[in-house]
Formats: sequence, C-alpha cells, structure tokens
Amino acid sequence: MTDRRRELLARVGRLAQGEAWQRAMAVELGRFHPAGPRDRIDERLVRRWVAGHRPIPDWVGPALQQICREIAARGAEPMPGEAVALLQHVGRLVHGGEWQRALSIDLGRYHPDGVRPRFDERQVRRWVAGDQRIPDWAGAALRQIAADWGIGQQASSLLAELEVW
Repeated sequence: MTDRRRELLARVGRLAQGEAWQRAMAVELGRFHPAGPRDRIDERLVRRWVAGHRPIPDWVGPALQQICREIAARGAEPMPGEAVALLQHVGRLVHGGEWQRALSIDLGRYHPDGVRPRFDERQVRRWVAGDQRIPDWAGAALRQIAADWGIGQQASSLLAELEVW
C-alpha cells in the first residue's frame, strides 16, 4: 500500500506541477492540512514521503483527490490573470525541462498566419517574463495542446485510482 501511495503522490504531483513538483506540491498541500490551511507544508516532508522515509498521512489522499478534481474540471482553462501560469504549466507538463524550446515547436502548428516549423522561442520567453502579453491565439493553442496531451483525462484517471487510498 505504501509504494502505491508514493507512486500516486508522484503521479498527481507531476500532473499538477510538472517535473519539479515537490516544492510546488508542498505549497498546494498546505491548503489541505488537517490542522488548518497554511501557506505550505515542509517540502522536505514531501520528499521524505516519496522516498519512503516517512509514511504518507491519510489526509493526503483526499487532498490529492481534490487536486485531481480541480484539474479535471478546469482542464487547461486559465483562471483570470493566469495566462503566464498556463503557459508555464502546459509547457512543463508536456515537455519537462527544456519546455520553452519544445513548446515553441508546438505553437508553430497553431500560428494564425499558418503552420510554421517553429514559433520564435524568444517570444515564448518574453511572454513568460511578462514583457509582452500572450495573444489570444496562443492561449487557445495552449488549451488545445493540453487537450491533445489529455491532461484532464489523466486527472480523471488518477482520481479513480485515488478512490482506494
């Protein structure tokens, strides 16, 4: 059971936060802490859970279920003001470490002036830095990329697996 819990925690963490998920998951789990919401839990604790050095408490299962419900319900729809967060989230989930370069290739397929082999990676970096606004076509492309990769379906599938925490 413990190995399965560790695996589920890691899978939800990667789905919700990308490859560097432990620190972000510590923040995310803070709102579910049984002693009351907090800004974060100790990220070292998350790492210890995954490594098997500490047991994962029972309250984490329902928290992961709620996180999956939110991902499944929202899919890749950004909340107001979250365009940059969506760009980073989809990029990291789909492509991992070198996500800006890889995402520029994906965005080239959706360019309004026609398909390009690659969209300008520097432009993606300017969007992330907040130097320029992300255009509507790119937001729509990100939602489509997330749908193509089945992010919402992955969350629903994990939710079913979490029923037996």
